[in-house]
Amino acid sequence: GPNHAGDYVTIVPAGTPEPVVARLREAAKAAANDERVKQVLGTAGSPILYLDAPEFQRYVDAGAAKMSDVVKKVGKLE
Repeated sequence: GPNHAGDYVTIVPAGTPEPVVARLREAAKAAANDERVKQVLGTAGSPILYLDAPEFQRYVDAGAAKMSDVVKKVGKLE
């Protein structure tokens, strides 16, 4: 993936009403697509890539699988 300084994640409690979740998703996506936000984060060395919940879950799963493979190769995990 792109070089980045970190992951910024919005998490809501279980049972949060879907209209609230949808509004938060829309706001996060709008912020991620805002040119000024992209410019500021890009200048800081952290280009922005918006991933909604399903895409972010795949990203996390892929990262965990890759790290597990690395740790197994160095003999620290069975």
